[in-house]
Amino acid sequence: MFLVAMVSTFWYYHLLGTQTISTTLIIEPSNNSIMRTTTLIFTLVLLGTVIAYAQQPLALLSKSDEIANIKKQPVRLNQPVAPSFQDETYSLAEFIKENLSYPTLAAEYSREGVVVVEFTVDKNGAISRPKIIQGIGLGCDKAVLTLIKKMPNWSPARQGDLLVASKVRIPLAFKLR
Repeated sequence: MFLVAMVSTFWYYHLLGTQTISTTLIIEPSNNSIMRTTTLIFTLVLLGTVIAYAQQPLALLSKSDEIANIKKQPVRLNQPVAPSFQDETYSLAEFIKENLSYPTLAAEYSREGVVVVEFTVDKNGAISRPKIIQGIGLGCDKAVLTLIKKMPNWSPARQGDLLVASKVRIPLAFKLR
């Protein structure tokens, strides 16, 4: 016959979610002194575990404490504003469609894929330092760089009331119909 000497479960909150520790000790009561000694050892181990978790103040935050901390964070009124394509006659998509041509060599070899280009829009809106981040070759990369050089000035990024330079990445898909 077995006797369940002690069953204990502790719940504590961690910042990333709830974790549970569960411990169960089953003892065969053949000798009372063995049972008392084992129960004492188990209790001491259990107490040590509780003390160890009590010394981790961040791990003991409840979900309501996390929500209260989020509500106390200040609201930023001057969020950064990304640069934007500004042309009175075209949207960015129309400009790309009108000015990007499929390279002949890429078409001959049925090359398809995505070219990712990165460039800087300075605080005056001028485009500088275009470079290919991901290319597919056969003239597609060169066609994208030519397109970027043709682009009109953009509306620069803003940080509060200040105009600032920022980087822009654009993926351009080359797909044969």
